[in-house]
Amino acid sequence: MAYDFIPILLLIGCVVALSVIVGRKLPQLKTLDVASIPAEQELQLKQKILANRLHRRLEIFRRFLQALLRPLLLGVIGFFKRTYQHVLDLESRYRKDRRATLPEGNPSLALEELYAEAQRARANGQGTAAEEKLIQLIGLDPRHVPAYEMLGELYLESREYAKAREVYAYLCKIYRRQKSTDASAVYRLAAAYLNISRSYLELRRKAQALQYARKAAELEPNNPRTLDFLLKISIVVEDKALASKTWGALQQADPDNAKLAELQQQIDKLP
Repeated sequence: MAYDFIPILLLIGCVVALSVIVGRKLPQLKTLDVASIPAEQELQLKQKILANRLHRRLEIFRRFLQALLRPLLLGVIGFFKRTYQHVLDLESRYRKDRRATLPEGNPSLALEELYAEAQRARANGQGTAAEEKLIQLIGLDPRHVPAYEMLGELYLESREYAKAREVYAYLCKIYRRQKSTDASAVYRLAAAYLNISRSYLELRRKAQALQYARKAAELEPNNPRTLDFLLKISIVVEDKALASKTWGALQQADPDNAKLAELQQQIDKLP
């Protein structure tokens, strides 16, 4: 029976001996540098190479994006600078010293006479003479709104669209300063936006034409004339969604419009 315990005692002795050996070597295992193992070093090297490659690709993409957007941003800034400068130039061109140029007597009568002379010249087909009278009138009274309005119409009639755009841009500035919310003021501002849009369209600047047509429609969402113009520009720029939406608004505002069917056919042909 005593021999039966010998294997058990041997097993217990082996376990104790193994525990003693592991206990002595455990501090060495804790201080083992895993990074010193060749396989681990290779893995860290691969990770570093991948990280550097990703960084280089991101840097290339950042430079590409910067090169792509920089001209666009500069173009937008330049556009607003040119527009603002046009307004300043127009205002400077027409502003004079009223005290030095207004004739003696009743200044209002002198201004009315100049305006009447411009109207007569325009009616007689003398556009240049009418323009000279209007510029003279604006020089005397830089805030004479009817003179600007007639001058803008003259430029549209003579197809001087760049000048027309400048005049109507300045008119918009005057209208917004008045801060009037009555229907006639809203109509005048919307009409000015439409004329700017028309000028841009003739100058083959479709994006700007669409922008100002949208502004006009925001002011007069139920005006058939405004909606008709916005719809035509939407078709020109091939914006099918906007064209369909505007067509629906035009149908509600002017259901008897004879061109609705034709306009719908044009919309259907858009890509």
